[in-house]
Amino acid sequence: MDVRGIRRLIKADLVVALGEEMRHEIVRDVVSSFGTGKQGKTHFIKDERFPGGILHTASAEGEVPNILTSDLAKSIHSVRLFRLKWEIRDGVPHGIKQEIGDPASNSAPRPFMAPIFEMWRQRKFRRFGAAFVRDNIK
Repeated sequence: MDVRGIRRLIKADLVVALGEEMRHEIVRDVVSSFGTGKQGKTHFIKDERFPGGILHTASAEGEVPNILTSDLAKSIHSVRLFRLKWEIRDGVPHGIKQEIGDPASNSAPRPFMAPIFEMWRQRKFRRFGAAFVRDNIK
């Protein structure tokens, strides 16, 4: 009996499982990064969400955003595009303005995706993959 085909299928399933675990971990890393940057200016905000107004300390320019309403953090999710391809996305209109800045409102970038992707690229992919293999391949 030729088991090479079975081994290839098992390896492919493990790669898919690795990707599934990795995308969930990346989403957790992005969400948990909010509010961890250096502090910026404090502003008084009064709009329909805060009728009596609220003091909010923004993050410093270039730092991960601080949380005001948590709608951005709650919207972070992953989408499976193909068997081995996923995207990590946010689900709010102002997400991209936080990530890259907004010249129209003179808002500086407060990236929340790029720093996590860079961290994974530099060191977490290798460690995560090694731990996954160690725990799943006997």
